[in-house]
Amino acid sequence: MLKRNPWNTKGGYGVNGNKYLLDTNILLYVTGGKLDIAALPDGEFYTSFVSELEVLSYPTITTQEEEQLRHFLSEIPIIDIPR
Repeated sequence: MLKRNPWNTKGGYGVNGNKYLLDTNILLYVTGGKLDIAALPDGEFYTSFVSELEVLSYPTITTQEEEQLRHFLSEIPIIDIPR
């Protein structure tokens, strides 16, 4: 059985076909409290390895923000470059 993705607001996999790639700014806005996750549209959420690198190397990131980001990133599928 697949683990439910908490970022999938429909509660299932592929229910509505809406898939969204969260960019660096969205990840930072959610972590910084500038954007509520509930404000995002229904669908499945992903991020790229590039956004992961960017947010974790952000110059003014605090230890608390980094911990939050690492938690979010552990729950979001991260799209990598195919080999």
